[in-house]
Amino acid sequence: MLALTDNERVLATALPQRLNAGECEAIALCHQRRIPLLSNDRRAVRYCQTNGIDVVDLPAILRLCWTRQIMTAADVAQIITRMEHVERLTLSDAQREAIFAPQRRRR
Repeated sequence: MLALTDNERVLATALPQRLNAGECEAIALCHQRRIPLLSNDRRAVRYCQTNGIDVVDLPAILRLCWTRQIMTAADVAQIITRMEHVERLTLSDAQREAIFAPQRRRR
């Protein structure tokens, strides 16, 4: 856990109300400290993309896990299954395809 500065708290309260409080705090912190936001909240990701805040969404994180050999593609598939059951995560077909698309060969 990181404590927000006064400026970060002010920025968090100025963000759109359609974002939840935790996402607002995370966005404010990342914006002020110039670090990327890691999020699986579509609204937060869209807000960051629109406003020039570096953001990495859940499909990108899951893809990196197996393409960087942190875990296998099968392990990532198991994580997705668990998240679907426990957190009611819903990934679109396009997101699944992006996560598991074949790696490009390096030259």
